[in-house]
Amino acid sequence: MRILWNIHLYPPNHNCGSEYVAHNVNKYLVSKGHHCRVILQQDKMHKIATPYDYEGVEVMPSTGNIDAFRWADIICTHLDFTQFTILIAHEAKKPLVHFVHNDIEYSSIMAAWGNQFVVYNSEWTKKRIGYPWPSMVLHPPCEFDFYNVNDNPIENEYITLINLDQNKGGRILQKVAAALPNKKFLGVIGGYSSPQESGQMRDQPSNVTVVENTNDILSIYRKTRVLLMPSAYESWGRTATEAMCSGIPVICTPTPGLLENCGDAGLFVPARKKAESLRPIENSDYDVQPIIDEILKLDSEKYYHEVSEKCRARAMDHSPEKELDELENFLYAACNVMQLIN
Repeated sequence: MRILWNIHLYPPNHNCGSEYVAHNVNKYLVSKGHHCRVILQQDKMHKIATPYDYEGVEVMPSTGNIDAFRWADIICTHLDFTQFTILIAHEAKKPLVHFVHNDIEYSSIMAAWGNQFVVYNSEWTKKRIGYPWPSMVLHPPCEFDFYNVNDNPIENEYITLINLDQNKGGRILQKVAAALPNKKFLGVIGGYSSPQESGQMRDQPSNVTVVENTNDILSIYRKTRVLLMPSAYESWGRTATEAMCSGIPVICTPTPGLLENCGDAGLFVPARKKAESLRPIENSDYDVQPIIDEILKLDSEKYYHEVSEKCRARAMDHSPEKELDELENFLYAACNVMQLIN
């Protein structure tokens, strides 16, 4: 098959969960002999030099040329370019696969004409939205052997929060670190942080080390003892899966995605308000004591190893091979439906 993605950004220049889902899918399809291309619609906006090859995937410059889409057997899209891709896939007479990463309902998908197919990132998003199109669930692919970089993470020094954006818990990290001055914390700037917010997130207590956004996430996990995910919203929470591959305990809020992702391996703390404002930390009404309590409980070597073993087992449960095989068959079926129509 010739698979074309029409999306806004892509690794290694943009390192967020949705983009890595696309890339992991493409890597798998390339390994099976398929040809994958990505049209990078925001290359000029972000001053990204295109075309380029990334691990066997051709990344092409932005274009409205219909011939670029007629090349494909099947087109994929997500997020910002959904409406545009519906229109151009219809013009090119190609099946269109929507990769759904959250429970925000797109009226354009609901109202689209035929030849639409949907891949949900979790069972709960499929149940919550239920678009009227053929569908399957592909949990964000996460290769256990690739992310398993820690034999004994209890020996690492950092309690880590990846993505200091406000809804991921940047201000919460400040409060937790201030309450535990004898522990070391690591904060990673988010892949979609605004320059203003990134600057504010650098204003951390002295026991917090802040690092730039990186596509070498393994270097972060090699230093991490505990992962914090006090997110206001996670439809799945791929970072948790990655950390669990190394047996790193995950302290997180019980969003529907994280509950489905972490299962009994997650250390769940009370939920917090979505879209918390950028208020000074002393005015924040979020109680961080449950997070502090879990961090201190993990000082027990016995308890830490019990949680760590659960994390590795849970990550192995998410081994992506079976679902990726199902995805390949799903794409073949979508192509066959289109051929029958045409």
